[in-house]
Amino acid sequence: MIQAMAAPFSQIRFMPTGGINADNAGDYLASPKVLCCGGSWMVKKNLIQEKDFDKIEQLVREAAAIRKEVFPWAKPLLVQPTTVSFSNAMILL
Repeated sequence: MIQAMAAPFSQIRFMPTGGINADNAGDYLASPKVLCCGGSWMVKKNLIQEKDFDKIEQLVREAAAIRKEVFPWAKPLLVQPTTVSFSNAMILL
């Protein structure tokens, strides 16, 4: 879908956010038309309400592993925990 939408916009890269999950994030990130992906599956509302930050950390680490698998040459992202927004996590390139 992104490849079809991107065809007439050769200079644009996209940031898909809907329907992204651990099973398909790697496919999106592998597209040259995708800059990054949003993934609320990492910070579900119930995990925040339950203060299950260990589970959130696990899911974010899994997302980082997906990024590393797609881009093994990329440097690790360093994010201070206080700057993380729990509304939507991003897998940045």
